[in-house]
Amino acid sequence: MHRFQVVSSKEIKQCLFVILDWPGLDTNRRLARLLTEYNAHYDPQLGVYTIRDPRAGYKLTIANSSPPGTLPPIHEGDDQPTVQGVSILIHFINKRSVARNPDTLINITQAIAAIGGHILDAERNAVSNEEFEALRHQAQTMSR
Repeated sequence: MHRFQVVSSKEIKQCLFVILDWPGLDTNRRLARLLTEYNAHYDPQLGVYTIRDPRAGYKLTIANSSPPGTLPPIHEGDDQPTVQGVSILIHFINKRSVARNPDTLINITQAIAAIGGHILDAERNAVSNEEFEALRHQAQTMSR
């Protein structure tokens, strides 16, 4: 769990990256469809998508993995720049909320990677499916 954490200013954030292997129009379309399925809201001022899962108790921010971190509004159609990859940041008040309910983080991260990409942690090291399963198992153990 600590592997996914970065500290910025006053808060700890969980951070993962999905780097797309074959970025292009098709990956933009598939990513836009996926964000719609997760009820992501686009913030045009920040250039990011946010996903709130009230059951999980945290908010996800989906940003561009490349600086400056802004994503184009890919939900608006095909005339947007190609997304090379995304950063997935989790903002939370109580850091235990992610540890107890990591499913939203895991599901969206794996769904984006399924478009055709690989998952990296905050240090840009590969994250395996086994590590996600260990995170799920840890959450189940904590909830008992």
